[in-house]
Amino acid sequence: MNKKKSFLLLLFLVAISSILVSQSLSNKEVSGAATGQVKFFILAPNQYFTDDAQISNNTIVNTGLNITLLFGTNGSCAGVINVTYLQANPTGVDIIGNSSINRFLTVQNNLTCIYSTMINVTYINSDAISVNETTLRLYRFNNGTAQWDILPGSVDTVAKQVSGTTTHFSTFGAFGSTVAQTGAVASTEAGVSGGGGFTYAKLPIVTKAPPLDVLAEIMPGYATVTPGNYLLANIQITNTIQPGRKDISMSYFVVDSDGNEVPAGQETVSVETTASFVRKIIIPDGMAPGQYVLKVVAAQGGASAIGNVKFNISSIPVATERFFAVSSTLIAYIIIGFLLGVIAIYAYLHVKKDKEISKFIDNYRKYWQALNKNK
Repeated sequence: MNKKKSFLLLLFLVAISSILVSQSLSNKEVSGAATGQVKFFILAPNQYFTDDAQISNNTIVNTGLNITLLFGTNGSCAGVINVTYLQANPTGVDIIGNSSINRFLTVQNNLTCIYSTMINVTYINSDAISVNETTLRLYRFNNGTAQWDILPGSVDTVAKQVSGTTTHFSTFGAFGSTVAQTGAVASTEAGVSGGGGFTYAKLPIVTKAPPLDVLAEIMPGYATVTPGNYLLANIQITNTIQPGRKDISMSYFVVDSDGNEVPAGQETVSVETTASFVRKIIIPDGMAPGQYVLKVVAAQGGASAIGNVKFNISSIPVATERFFAVSSTLIAYIIIGFLLGVIAIYAYLHVKKDKEISKFIDNYRKYWQALNKNK
């Protein structure tokens, strides 16, 4: 193979690598034809999904159980994902003041590269008869406390989908505020030929959703920070004050174990129904190591809401955790930059070699010319 063909082959390999990198940065749905995965379902009483697949960042897995999983990963990995869907609460633990929509699932896997997963659960109208749909949220069962923990997320009452983001797999359920119902009230009415009876049910009284709701979540890699550094927090606001876009006043505080609050920022955001955004929270110098709370306060008019999330402050740098928080776009640039560097070195060495060969041939020609002249 000559030099020109070798160089063209290298360019072709670089182009293929760039395409593969760009494809890995986009959302993709795992399909049976693409991965050779095995799926099986048992429809009653539980429904199962098993997927032997390879995933990377932003891979979407559709279980076929009205449940999709969107994975955030530190790279590519292969393994087994197992989802069990149930219509009855498997934990036996309820949430006071809330009712479920009979959508429960357990997720198990042996994948090692996952740092977060967005779970999307689709429901139908008949599932939500006893709950206020606007308050629906996904909850994760905490085996340590034997309680349900609310997940950062939202509900789309038009698409009939409730979503939540988790960093740990367990049992999950969708709950919302219970609609107050008086039930059937018996009554009697005398008839012409004697007593007759009938029953009627009063109309349900709908429990109002909170006008403002705010959830805070520490981004992966920032659970522990050092003084003078910063953490990243994902903030989600739900606004049901009035239809239309509203300006919400946001305040951020770092709270220590004694309840002392240190202001960490303030801003105004415009929200119509829901909004989600990431904010950088600077940790002041001189703060002692220990466990703290990021307090997020949202206010509009006379309504307000508070979201709290725990994090740790350490005197020891934890930069190694941040490596896995590097965006896949940056990783793609590094890979492409490396490949371009290989091309440049390859081209330089061949040009240099060509010059040396040309110089050798030229000297050799001059040598023979000199010999012929001496003859």
